[in-house]
Amino acid sequence: MEEQFAAPPRCKTSTSRRDSGSGAVRWPGPNPLEFCRYWDLVWKKNTTDKLQATKFKVITARPDQAEISFLRTYDVSLGNGTNIIPLTVDKRYILRRGASGFYTYGIFERLEGWPGVQDMDQIRMVFKLEQTKFDYMALSDARQRMMPTAADRGNGEKLAYKEAVLLTDPSNPEFRGEVDDKYQYSIEDKDNKVHGWISTDESVGFWLITPSDEFRTGGPFKQDLTSHVGPTTLSMFVSTHYAGKDLGIKFEEGEAWKKVFGPVFVYLNSAPSSKNSTSILWNNAKQQLLKEIKIWPYNFTQSEDFPSSDQRGSVSGQLQIHDRYINESLLPASSAYVGLAAPGEVGSWQRENKGYQFWNQADEEGRFILKDVRPGNYSLYAWVPGVVGDYKYEADITINPGYNIKLDNLTFEPPRNGPTLWEIGIPDRTAAEFYVPDPYPTLLNNLYSHIPSENFRQYGLWARYGERYPHSDLVYTVGVNNYTDQWFYAQVTKNTGDETYVGTTWEVVFELHNVTNPGIYTLQLALASADNAELQVRINSQSDERPLFSTKLIGGDNAIARHGIHGLYWLFSVEIPSSLLKEGNNSVYLSQTRGGETFQGVMYDYIRLEAPSSHTDSQLVIPKLTTYFFYHKTGTRQENLLFVLCGAIHSKLSSSPPFLISGSKGFHVSAGWLEMQKAGRRSLRHWGWLVGTLAVMLVLVVYLVGEKKYEKTTPKTSTLLLRFVICSLSSLPSPPNPEQIVVLETSLKILERYPRTQRQGMNILKMPSSGRNFARPPYPGIKMVTNNNGRRIIAGTENPRVSMLRSQSQIRLNNGLVQLTVSRPGGDVIGIKYKGSDNLLEHKNLRNNRGYWDVVWNKPGENLHYVDKLQATKFRVIVATADQVEISFVKTYNVSQQHSAHVVPLDVDKRYIMKRGHSGFYAYAIFECREGWPEMKMEQIRMVYKLQHEKFQYMVLSDTRQTFMPKARDRKNGEQLAYPEAVRLTKPSNRAFKGQVDDKYQYSMEDKDNKVHGWISTDNSMGFWMITPSDEFRSAGPMKQGLTSHVGPTTLSMFLSTHYAGKQAGIELKRGEAWKKVFGPVFVYLNSAPRSNNCTSTLWNDAKEQMAEEVKRWPYNFTQSEDFPPSDQRGSVSGRLTVHDRYTSESLLSASSAYVGLAAPGEVGSWQKESKGYQFWTRADKQGHFLIKDVRPGNYSLYGWVPGIVGDYKYEADIEIKPGSKIHLGNLTYEPPRNGPTLWEIGIPDRSAAEFYVPDPYPTLMNKLYNNDHSDKFRQYGLWKRYEELYRDHDLIYTIGVNDYCHDWFYAHVTRSTGKERYVGTTWQIRFKLNNVMSQGNYTLQLALASATSSEIQVRFNDPSVKQTHFSTGLIGGDNAIARHGIHGLYWFFSVNVPSSLLQEGTNTIYLTQSRGGSPFRGVMYDYIRLEGPSIRHPDT
Repeated sequence: MEEQFAAPPRCKTSTSRRDSGSGAVRWPGPNPLEFCRYWDLVWKKNTTDKLQATKFKVITARPDQAEISFLRTYDVSLGNGTNIIPLTVDKRYILRRGASGFYTYGIFERLEGWPGVQDMDQIRMVFKLEQTKFDYMALSDARQRMMPTAADRGNGEKLAYKEAVLLTDPSNPEFRGEVDDKYQYSIEDKDNKVHGWISTDESVGFWLITPSDEFRTGGPFKQDLTSHVGPTTLSMFVSTHYAGKDLGIKFEEGEAWKKVFGPVFVYLNSAPSSKNSTSILWNNAKQQLLKEIKIWPYNFTQSEDFPSSDQRGSVSGQLQIHDRYINESLLPASSAYVGLAAPGEVGSWQRENKGYQFWNQADEEGRFILKDVRPGNYSLYAWVPGVVGDYKYEADITINPGYNIKLDNLTFEPPRNGPTLWEIGIPDRTAAEFYVPDPYPTLLNNLYSHIPSENFRQYGLWARYGERYPHSDLVYTVGVNNYTDQWFYAQVTKNTGDETYVGTTWEVVFELHNVTNPGIYTLQLALASADNAELQVRINSQSDERPLFSTKLIGGDNAIARHGIHGLYWLFSVEIPSSLLKEGNNSVYLSQTRGGETFQGVMYDYIRLEAPSSHTDSQLVIPKLTTYFFYHKTGTRQENLLFVLCGAIHSKLSSSPPFLISGSKGFHVSAGWLEMQKAGRRSLRHWGWLVGTLAVMLVLVVYLVGEKKYEKTTPKTSTLLLRFVICSLSSLPSPPNPEQIVVLETSLKILERYPRTQRQGMNILKMPSSGRNFARPPYPGIKMVTNNNGRRIIAGTENPRVSMLRSQSQIRLNNGLVQLTVSRPGGDVIGIKYKGSDNLLEHKNLRNNRGYWDVVWNKPGENLHYVDKLQATKFRVIVATADQVEISFVKTYNVSQQHSAHVVPLDVDKRYIMKRGHSGFYAYAIFECREGWPEMKMEQIRMVYKLQHEKFQYMVLSDTRQTFMPKARDRKNGEQLAYPEAVRLTKPSNRAFKGQVDDKYQYSMEDKDNKVHGWISTDNSMGFWMITPSDEFRSAGPMKQGLTSHVGPTTLSMFLSTHYAGKQAGIELKRGEAWKKVFGPVFVYLNSAPRSNNCTSTLWNDAKEQMAEEVKRWPYNFTQSEDFPPSDQRGSVSGRLTVHDRYTSESLLSASSAYVGLAAPGEVGSWQKESKGYQFWTRADKQGHFLIKDVRPGNYSLYGWVPGIVGDYKYEADIEIKPGSKIHLGNLTYEPPRNGPTLWEIGIPDRSAAEFYVPDPYPTLMNKLYNNDHSDKFRQYGLWKRYEELYRDHDLIYTIGVNDYCHDWFYAHVTRSTGKERYVGTTWQIRFKLNNVMSQGNYTLQLALASATSSEIQVRFNDPSVKQTHFSTGLIGGDNAIARHGIHGLYWFFSVNVPSSLLQEGTNTIYLTQSRGGSPFRGVMYDYIRLEGPSIRHPDT
């Protein structure tokens, strides 16, 4: 790292004698700084003070660090008659050994008695770089490019304000016709951590790194300048940009004040010249930023005004939301922004500038911690994405050094006076969700041409309003218009000619079915920005002279002109007397009355109309009753008419029906009436609510009574052809508008009884108990625009039907979200597109090497392994409806090929399913071997997706195992280590990976945890995920480890493998043996999120939530194969497992957290080598109670094992599962292996070696993914080599009562190298004392192994030289877990009988010899060792 990213040789700071007072930075030799770097301050009507120092002082000068000070003191005798601001300023610079840059900070101070100060609007640090060197600017991953020069701006055409220039004659013709404006490069403070410039000629980077926001003003959402044409780089400490004068600092006469701004780090780096040097330098700068954040607050500053970490405190707690109109329960304030700032009113933090602020974002549960807070008095503030308003904790908080304050549960009750009638926008404090027009083609900044989320940064968008609404202002109709397309992002003035600008009036039209009289309605009006604007609200009369409400003149953030999508946040609650409203159509008029300038106006964040608290017309209230009606294919005309009639009756004689009826082409809802579009049937009018309710009850009774009759007379595959869902919702408008339905929650379970085939109807969105409000994915006929964890989620109004396009070479499925292309007839996935993207699979690969199934197999007696990619020969459509398409690709085996072709003797049916509205596709396969076919062995069955390597660079396996990854070519250019999978990266394209080890086995996972993994394209904020909702089709039980995703980028679904188990876990089929198994379905899920610094977290959290949804739906009810039974064709087994170990307790103990499962009948523990059948596992609760649900019909044995208890359990009898069977086994008792009391023990019986000593990895052979995660340290490469370094002269000796197995028992009993690649076995010793040896009875050594690879453990007592071992395991194991970084493989258990004659009073020694050598990876891992005395109680226990 240091070799590639060293500072340029001339990188050092110096001051000449002439400059010693100014504190300017000079660069020996050719200076990359065109002018001196300086601090400046703007105050008193735009007076600039460059803070020239008058005194120089050396603070510290050591070989490892120098800190120098440049002090400017204020002379109070000057008063206010000078341009020097009454402040003392101490500018500091720090240079540290080995640091590729320097640190700088300033201490600003006012003493009592000094003159007052008005309008200190800016404090900043400026670097003006050499124009001929630095030509490439980088602000973020997406916002970076070559830049014009200052001369280009000077030659350009000034636009509406001086900062915006049209480049008419640039030195680089590519910039001709572009607009450049420094405000286009602004960033919110929370994201403004690193930015700067690159010299592409010299491959040198100059970066401004800000590791903390504590000294900035206005909170985390304050926007500010960064770098811009010059080339100039800024560090903005105080500014009024995007906020206005509210954020300027004012001091009263005599007011004292002190604040430290910084330190910040000026970082320089370099890289070899190459096409991607800009990417290398930028990525390195980001990595340096992370390092700086980790060491904040710095402990090397010498000022007492900058406290170190131990002189600071912290505040933690959990924030919850209580909004009774959404949920009576408390909801977590997911992703809330929580911070400490100076005491003030609610929301005052965004205008606070004199003190320090400390902010963090809460997790999904609303938990937060604010660390390293300076001592002082604060208020705790917060706001929650997706929730309107601000929170403030009731009491002020005093932080003292070392204090850690826990506030427990805090409750935020957001502004709310009644249920929601309608809403516009998302309460996220921005206008980003609204319509942002396309820029003028002649006024583009091409940096943003390909970043739609940043479109608002283009110049001149405000002028598009007058073009869009030339003759009238905006009119928005609730329930008809969509705010993403029909609500302009800013309410601006309109040009009437001659540069005259006048205010505008927007109209919101909405319908009320009922008006509560008397009552007060509430309009919640949240603004994202205001600039010299006044917003007036009128109801139903635009001509009223006096408005119902006025904001008065507010704001000065100038965000419209400066390309900000928000400025300061404003919230107003406007009370509307019911007398101003009427039944039917109403209008809210929003008038921005102030004119005169182009940029006066507001941006809206969110608008919501609330009814009085007693009102029932809300369109967002979750209904109390949801009723289901069914139209039966085989029902008589009278029966069907009764069903429809009851639905019609169920509505009142009012003008609006309280239903939504969906699911049939034969019926639709119209205003106030239900029309039956069947020939010869007349329309039906709605009758009465009371009668309708009784009719509903009648229909349900008729339905329940007649259910059995219909089942007998109708084939199960068509029991219900059409399904009506009639939702009793008083919230629905007239006609019912699906756009307004957010949640429909059922209180009936009837739908679950019906077969999955040939049914249609409206899908029900259920809100989980967590209150999660997330449209996933959008369902037919429902539009949702909502917020989850602060991100914008948009679902389409009407999801397109699933379409299928066939050609001779491929089949293409498309549901509007995902397009899936499969080769015909081979059945390989050759293309996946998401939301209009290009192919996500590696298009440079051959068609059969992008997304495919394969099998690794061999013939008995042959060492040669074959790979069969299962190329199909037949294609057929299984089902094709508007809601779902399932297609099949079949490979059939011809027995005549058995001697001539290397084709696996199997029939394989590969299936793909695409469903309407689902953001992905399902895949499964049916494998079948018929009687009479040849024998064979299979070691691997998997599904593989090879993604575009230029898109996907960030891999995620779990919350803690996720990182940017190297490229496949980096591995190719690297150094192969002990085996081909392990490569040391010597020439990676991203130098951050240089010296690291990459090995696909480092990313393995136990099947019980392997539910979702995949890749993220950080450039496109897009995720590709493999979701496995069940392990039933996997092999060898829940602890079996398998591959997941790895460098490629490659994502796998492993159905069968011998990894971490050996050949015993493969499938061996004898000649003539018939076999069939369904592998899957699994779900390939795709998602996206707005680009942000935390998009990886957003996408990962969403993928986990989708996984949870898929688990809930399992077993799927939409697969069309008879070989995949639905839930009602399965059974369950329940019971309670207890443990009886009389040497631990005479009573029965609960088998707490036991693993209990069903697998093919076999011996105790045989499940971990069983692969042909299905397995069903669960974990018992703390009392040992277990329930195994949705078990396929068949014969099974019940197995179990208990963490903390040695050995395996097996139920005494086999269990037969039949469709619908529910077997309760009652109380079961496990008696673990035990022959006497424990004398001593080593380890924990948990089937892994994780508790033993895992050494630190070699610094030159690390995978940095695991550097900070001790629990995964065993995944590092080469740990086995550490053994002989720790035990150079002798093997491991462990003394009971002296040593600690956590530190003194090596995790693996490995071989030892004798040189020249020769490896020999090793002998470990266990020494222990016995005060007495009982001559009667035998002792027992319980020996549990967590792994074994081609090993033999020989046990001897007190004499290592005896030829005849006292016990030997024989040659066992092949899991290769030592080489593959597994902390366990297969479990082995041995009870060794120890005659008392082998023991002696005093010191005894057990010799454990792993006798097999020849390879560094042969050996065992121990799980647990226990010596038991004879069954007669031993005096040593």
